[in-house]
Amino acid sequence: MRFRPVLACAVAACALTAALPAAASAAPRKAPKVQANTAQTNAALEEVRRQVAELRQAVNELKGEQGGVAAILAAAPAIIDGMTQLKNGLETLAAAYQAVEYGIVQANVVGGGTIVNPPSWTGDIPDDGNGTTTSGTATLLTFGPGGAPVTVTVNAYVRSNEANLSGESGPVAQAGATLTVRDGSGSFLPCAEHGATGGVAMTPTGETIQTPTGPVTNLPLTNIRSARPRTDQTLPGTDAPLLVSCTFTSVAGVPAYYTLEYTASFLDIPRTTTPGPRD
Repeated sequence: MRFRPVLACAVAACALTAALPAAASAAPRKAPKVQANTAQTNAALEEVRRQVAELRQAVNELKGEQGGVAAILAAAPAIIDGMTQLKNGLETLAAAYQAVEYGIVQANVVGGGTIVNPPSWTGDIPDDGNGTTTSGTATLLTFGPGGAPVTVTVNAYVRSNEANLSGESGPVAQAGATLTVRDGSGSFLPCAEHGATGGVAMTPTGETIQTPTGPVTNLPLTNIRSARPRTDQTLPGTDAPLLVSCTFTSVAGVPAYYTLEYTASFLDIPRTTTPGPRD
C-alpha cells in the first residue's frame, strides 16, 4: 500500500501540469479590453485637441476683432477730418458752379447795311484774372455807289450768376477785342480810327482797371460793369458794352460784301490775390 502516496503525488502533479497551460492561456484574454480602453482614450484626447484648436481660433478671432475695432477707433479723428474736408470741398465746388459766367460777343453795324452774324460764346470766365477767348466771323452787306463811311462794332455781354450781378462792388468782368474788315475780293480795309495799329481795330488802353496791386490804365480792356442773368437769351446789340469799333469806306456794289473777323477775350480781374468763386 506504500504506492498510494506516490500515486497521489503523481495525480497531483498531473493536475498541476494540466492547470498551468490553462492559466497561461487565460492571461492574454485581457488584451482586447485594454486595447478598447486605449482607443477610447485616444479618441477622447483627439476630441480635446480639436476643441482646444477651436478655442484657440476663437481667441485669435476675438483678438483680431478687438484689434480692428481699436484701429477704427484710433483712425476715427482722421476719418472725421477727411469727411469734413470732403464736405468743404463739395461746398466750394457747388459755390464755384454757381459762380460760372460766360462772355457772349456779336458784331453789329451802325447805320446802313445788313449784317449776318452768329454770336460767339466763351467758356467759363476764371475768377483769378486769367482769360477765356472766343472768335467769330460775320458777313456785312451794304448797298449804294460806295465811298460812304460804314461803322461796325463788336459788343459783348456777360451772363453770370455771381452775387455782383449789377456791379455794386465793381465790374463783373473785363474784355477786349480785335477786329478786321475785308471786302468781297479779300482785300483788307483799314479802320480809319486805328491808324496806329495799321488799320486793325483793337480795344484801346486808357480805361481804369482795378488789379490786386492797384489801378492801372495800360491794359487794352474795357470794364463790363454789369451782367445779365445766366439764362438770359438777349444778344448784344449796339447798346451793349462796346469792345471795339471800325469805320471804313464802303465800296460800290448792290450789294457789296464784306467779311468781319474778330477775337474777344474776357477776364475777371480780382482785387485781391486770394479771390473766391463769387468775387
